[in-house]
Amino acid sequence: MSDKLKALVVHSDPAETGPVAQMLKDSDFDVEHVPHGPAAFAAMLRSKFDLIVTDIKLKRLDGFHVIQAARGLNIPAKIIAFSGKIGRASARGVLEIAKRAGAHETVERPHKPAHFWQLLKNLFPQKILERRKEPRNP
Repeated sequence: MSDKLKALVVHSDPAETGPVAQMLKDSDFDVEHVPHGPAAFAAMLRSKFDLIVTDIKLKRLDGFHVIQAARGLNIPAKIIAFSGKIGRASARGVLEIAKRAGAHETVERPHKPAHFWQLLKNLFPQKILERRKEPRNP
């Protein structure tokens, strides 16, 4: 049995999540990527995840639904929500709602890799400290 942590990354655009997924893989996570809320629900029912990273603005069922589903199913995974500005709502306002819905941490776009790395270290200190190299902010 693997001692790797398992992460679910929920985002419509794999190109945008590539750096996040790579950082998770470099931190010894097994990573599953799904493009929208319905696929995230199916993944959460099929597998146990230690971490869920979701964008808020998704093409089908938004990240708020993903967070609420994880909490409603009593999934103990840590949740990190990403967002930029959505319509008239500021990223900060959107992410505050995500926190109230059950996200442990939030990240405003564009994000700095070192900030995401610090969140991982805070959420999984026993595991992430083993990572060999920390990202630098551009």
